[in-house]
Amino acid sequence: MALRKQASASPWVLGTRGWVLEIFDFKIWGSDWNLHSDLARCIQRGGARIDTEEIVKIFNASGININLHSSTYHKGINPFGDFINPRTFEIMACGGFQLADRRPALEGLF
Repeated sequence: MALRKQASASPWVLGTRGWVLEIFDFKIWGSDWNLHSDLARCIQRGGARIDTEEIVKIFNASGININLHSSTYHKGINPFGDFINPRTFEIMACGGFQLADRRPALEGLF
C-alpha cells in the first residue's frame, strides 16, 4: 500500500470502518486483495502482481509505504507473526519510508 500527497482533494470516508483519508491519494498495489471490499476503489491494476522494476518506482514515489506482514496461518493479518517479509528490506533499499506492523523480529534489527 502506498500513500502519495495529492495537490487538492476533498475528504472521503472508506467503508463502515470510518477510515477517513484526507489530502492523500491512497493506493493499494499487489495481489490477493479482495476486489469487493470497501478498499476496492484503491486497488491498482485489478490486484495484478507488480514486477520488480515497477515496484521500485512505486516505493520511491510514495510518501508512506504501509508494510503489512501477511500470514498463511491466519486469514488476513497475523498479529503474532514471527517473520519479516522481504518487502521490509526492499523498501529500505529503495530509500522509501515505511510503516510496518509490529514484528518481534524487527526489534533485534533496528
